[in-house]
Formats: sequence, C-alpha cells, structure tokens
Amino acid sequence: MRSENLIATLKNDVVFKSIFGNKQFVASSLSRFVSDLLEIPRGSIKSIQLLPTVLAPEFRGRKVGVLDMLLDVDGRTVNIEVQLKRQPDFNDRTLFYWARLYYGELSAGNDYSKAKQTICVNIVDFDLFGFNDYHTCFEVRERSCGELLTEKLQIHFFELKKLEKYRRQRPVEQWLDLFNAETEGDLMSITKTTDIPEVGDTAVKIMEFNAEDTRRFLKIQEEIREMDEMIALRYARQEGVEKGSRDTLVDLVKKGLLTVAQAAQEADMTEAEFEALMGKSG
Repeated sequence: MRSENLIATLKNDVVFKSIFGNKQFVASSLSRFVSDLLEIPRGSIKSIQLLPTVLAPEFRGRKVGVLDMLLDVDGRTVNIEVQLKRQPDFNDRTLFYWARLYYGELSAGNDYSKAKQTICVNIVDFDLFGFNDYHTCFEVRERSCGELLTEKLQIHFFELKKLEKYRRQRPVEQWLDLFNAETEGDLMSITKTTDIPEVGDTAVKIMEFNAEDTRRFLKIQEEIREMDEMIALRYARQEGVEKGSRDTLVDLVKKGLLTVAQAAQEADMTEAEFEALMGKSG
C-alpha cells in the first residue's frame, strides 16, 4: 500500500462502530453484510436489531465482557468482533464470549431447547490457523463420523491476511476488502469494481468519515469511551460492586473501561489504595 493518504480503517474499533452501528447503515446495508458473512439467504432475514455490547458479570468478581457488535438476527444471537493483534488467550476469550451469550439467553424455568443459536464472528488481522482458507467455522461434531451435535454453536474466523492468497469469488470477500483498504485510493477502487451496491455505499461512508476533521474522530472516540464507562459502571452497580466486588472494578480498569480514579471512588478507596489492590491482583 502507498504511504500517502493513509486512512482510519474499519479495523479501528471507532470507525467500525461508527459506520456499522450507524442507524442508516443498519437500515440499508447491515442485512446484506450479515447475509454475505454467514451465507444466509438475504431474503430470509426479516429482522436485525442492535443489542447492548457490555456483558455484565453474573456474580461478583467475574469478568466483564465488552463486545464490538451484538445483533439479534431473526432470533439468532450474532456477535461480531474485529481483532488487530493476536493474543495468547484469544481463542479462549472467543469461547468465553460465546458461552456467556448462550447462557444469557436462558431464563430460570425455561426449557433448554429455547436457547437461541449463538454465532460468534471474528475478523482478525493476523494468521491464526494452518488451513488453506481465510474463513474457518467451528461447530460441535462427533470426532469420528462428523455428525453435528447441535446447530446452536458456531464460531467463525475470517483471517484478513489470507484473503488475497485464497480468494474464492465469494460475496463476503468484497466486504473484507473494505477492512483491508488502507488508502482512499483503495476505497475508490472498490467503489468501481464491486457488484454489491451496499459495499460501494460503505466504502463511500468510510471516505466521508475520514474526510471529517481529526477533532471529530477524536470526539467520537471520546464519546464511545465515555459510553462504555457509563454502561460498565451501571452494570457494576447492579451487581453490587460498590459494596464489595473490587475484583470486578480492577477488571474494568485493566480493560480500559474505567480510570483508576473512577474505580477508586466506586470502591470507596483512595487512588493509592486502589493501585495497590491492582498490584496485588497481578
């Protein structure tokens, strides 16, 4: 890619959330994106809703999960994550998110069959598996014969760095090209070559986003951070964090959702005392 005219890409969570979470995008393009991503016939998608992206801890001291995008697609729960760097626990974190979402669909007294199909999608900017394909999908199957245990678990990975080598002329590739676009020229090329109108429209939206003043970008970033802090504090209070679950507050600070000052205030501690608590927790 050229070094000039580099843009803020869809790999940036602020750009991704601002464009894919925009009401206009949800109304006009989200169903096509989900259809191509999961190979669901677009005509079969009747309803898509954006859901809250903070997973509250069920018990004191448990981890808080913060998702990039969470959807209800005709009764399916679909989580979409964008990951830039490989982390040692990334696969385990994905399974954790799936388990929390699946478990969260069941209310006391409900039949297990009422749990929704839960699908986690990871768009990653690194090589993760040894397969000769950029798309892998994991399900629960019998080891010898491959019989499917249940359709309610799917975990997808789209490896962006493998896209060029393993193209299969699938519609989803045009969406993934948007994530790989690093310059305005890349986006312009996509608008000229794509045969998916929604892809072209999204490329234009990314260019428009980048054409705005840098201060607007920083303002949106700050607004998203403040919103995450507000939601995290609300869930923390609901779980009684202010009365004793300091481990959860430590977790929120480590995730960057709260500042030390905010967490210390919630825990009724000085900042020095809270920093010492964080040191003990490792």
